[in-house]
Amino acid sequence: MVFLFFESICKIVKLKSILFLFYFGSMLGFSQGNGILERTKLSLKLGNSQKLSQLMGEKIQLGFEGEAKMVSQKEAESKLSEFFKSNAPSELNQLFQGQSKDGKQYLICKLKTAGGDFRISIYWQEGTNSQIVSMDFSKE
Repeated sequence: MVFLFFESICKIVKLKSILFLFYFGSMLGFSQGNGILERTKLSLKLGNSQKLSQLMGEKIQLGFEGEAKMVSQKEAESKLSEFFKSNAPSELNQLFQGQSKDGKQYLICKLKTAGGDFRISIYWQEGTNSQIVSMDFSKE
């Protein structure tokens, strides 16, 4: 009898654990689109090229001072790492956020660094797997 009672409690605990994981797993999925915005801003503020590159697709249009080209995720990480080495971030201010006519989300911000201030424009594709598709850095 005690064994049956114990077995029933174990099943209830397992069920609650599964429901808990399902609930919070789905919550993370719903907030992923907005999460890319916050993770992008944090990565820029910290100058973390590795975390920033994890938010990109396999290819990204990356521009510095008006010269943009399509690069791989690895190449983008390398170029951003070089940028942050000579321009250590100290402050990030969001200027604009919205949606372009073609449906891409965008963020325009000002990054204060040891090497000067930069205006950064970032576009990403919203969806189940939101990814940055374009970044442009212009010195102010």
